[in-house]
Amino acid sequence: MIKTLKGEHYYGRNYNNRHATSTYLSNKFQAKVRDDPGYSIPGIVNETRRLFMLDISQKIAARTKQKSLEALRGNDMEQYHRLWDYVATVKNSNPDSHISLQIDRRNVEERATFQRIYYGLGALKNGFLKGCRPIIGLDGCFLKSPFGGQLLTALGRDANENMFPISFAVVEVENYDSWSWFLRELISQIGRENKGVAYTFISDRQKGLVHAIEELFLESKHRFCLKHMFENFKQRFKNQDLRNMFWEVAAATSMPEHETAIANLARADPQEGDKLTTAGWFKRLPPKLLSIAHFSTACRSDTCVNNMSESWNNYILKAREKPIITMLEWIRRRLMQRLVTKREGMLKHGGTLCQNIYEKLEKFKIKARNCVAIYGGNGNLEVDGYGRTNVVNLEMKTCTCDHFQFSGIPCVHAVACIQSRKLKFEDYVNACNHREAYLRAYNFTIGPVPSKQFWVDRKMQYLNPSLVKKQPGRPKKQRKKGPEEPTNQQKASRKGLAVYYRRCLKSGHNIRTCKLGIHPKSKLYKALKVGPTASNATSVASTTQASVSSTTATTLSQEPNQPISGTNQKSHQSRSSKRKQPAATARMSRFLAVFWLTNTFMGIVLRFFGYVLVDFAYLLGFDGYVLVNCGICDCIAMLVNLLAMLCCGNMDGNITGHIFAEND
Repeated sequence: MIKTLKGEHYYGRNYNNRHATSTYLSNKFQAKVRDDPGYSIPGIVNETRRLFMLDISQKIAARTKQKSLEALRGNDMEQYHRLWDYVATVKNSNPDSHISLQIDRRNVEERATFQRIYYGLGALKNGFLKGCRPIIGLDGCFLKSPFGGQLLTALGRDANENMFPISFAVVEVENYDSWSWFLRELISQIGRENKGVAYTFISDRQKGLVHAIEELFLESKHRFCLKHMFENFKQRFKNQDLRNMFWEVAAATSMPEHETAIANLARADPQEGDKLTTAGWFKRLPPKLLSIAHFSTACRSDTCVNNMSESWNNYILKAREKPIITMLEWIRRRLMQRLVTKREGMLKHGGTLCQNIYEKLEKFKIKARNCVAIYGGNGNLEVDGYGRTNVVNLEMKTCTCDHFQFSGIPCVHAVACIQSRKLKFEDYVNACNHREAYLRAYNFTIGPVPSKQFWVDRKMQYLNPSLVKKQPGRPKKQRKKGPEEPTNQQKASRKGLAVYYRRCLKSGHNIRTCKLGIHPKSKLYKALKVGPTASNATSVASTTQASVSSTTATTLSQEPNQPISGTNQKSHQSRSSKRKQPAATARMSRFLAVFWLTNTFMGIVLRFFGYVLVDFAYLLGFDGYVLVNCGICDCIAMLVNLLAMLCCGNMDGNITGHIFAEND
């Protein structure tokens, strides 16, 4: 029983609670973190105060997010422990798969350390061998997990010119040893050739990759990505004209065009002492690595950039920060969905060729309008267009521009020949670009994998994660961007834009270094040719009109295409400054006209007021007052009109005459 109650208190609400731990809050925020993995720490603090009326620190909020992510993705250490079981489960659900683990064990007593894993699914291998052309793109990207590492990838190209993943691997670092191991595992899965044709590799200049390909694939061809080679070229040569000529050399499809482009490059950048020229830069590298004219035609692909690998890196961007098993499962599930989606989409598409091939042919048809084909018998035709004559053989599917042989798709000249002979385009496209080849590549499926409660128990010793050397500073989450690459993709940058000097219209020139004259197309040249307007000429004195007219006649007497330079520039500058005076005179004339109209109106009003007073005085009989009032009003009106006439004395004769007519 309560005998005494004191209901008064002077304390506010307490927002602190020691039971609000990170473990408790992680269960409350799992749904939000799952929907938005980038959920911010301040957002968790504010949401906790709004929902639970509690104040938590930034440290507790960070632990809450970390535990929520671990509950959703799994713990990094625990996933390395179950890696053997996961590999066995994937092999059971996906037969004909090649998944291998490489560990580092110093002695029997110690626990082994994870080093590398190769992940090649059977559906991807069979799809590549059945329906893709023999070209493979190689690339690597870094992982963002706490234990780091590199992800090496081998990508093919399907019949629709899209990427087709073959296999990938997680290694500790990207070097010659890791690339050699990855290529040996790739050989054991798909062999060194496909249907008797050696593979063609395209890659960047990764560390040790070129040497590894030369050792393991003796008969294979290797290409460098021209986009990355161009980035290296730009760092050494800053001239924009030389940069444009880089693509003329690299993109030449025939040997004569390649030699002509090299000769033009040598003339544009001649040798001066020991300086490395652009032509010397090209000659340092084997032409088969970076010139389309030296590429092999066996793979039926004219691609010279490794954009497939860049698309793949963007495709798996969200998985690169997850733990190892979660990352592998995320990629496997996406690829499983991709095979089904691609196959169902192509089944709905009618036609013999793939969609992208039809789009290419449509573009070539538009360009072929400027070509004229002349039939010479036996499938040979001469094609005149774009300033040259090319020879096309439709039976052999060849053209002197070599583009037909490289890509397996009719070039512009071949399209003109096919149209002139009224033939079908599908008959002259290589079989690797047909719809049947696409369906063969995506005809296989990837088996599903259950959750970890149903994994096969291999009874193997747990693995430790790979050793990581912690670097100073915060862990890097973004790649290093190039010197000319914009830092913000959402904001346009002026960096790299050519700035033209308005006087000579040349890029890179300024007022201190320019020694050229004024260009005829420059605005300065057009401004010098413009004389005074007609309205200004009427308000300028006769002497000023004579000087301006002589100046205008002198300016217009020059040739229209002759630049103005030398000593005439100062005289033109003085003339342009003199032309500013008529504009000021016109403004003063307008002001005086308004002033004259105002004073005239006041004089009229005063006179009218005087006449009204006169009539009123006559009615009242004040004759003397009438005369005095009339005289006063007339005098005031004359003074006002005289003041307007004196102020407007410099105006044209029409206004002055109008003033005297008004006073009369």
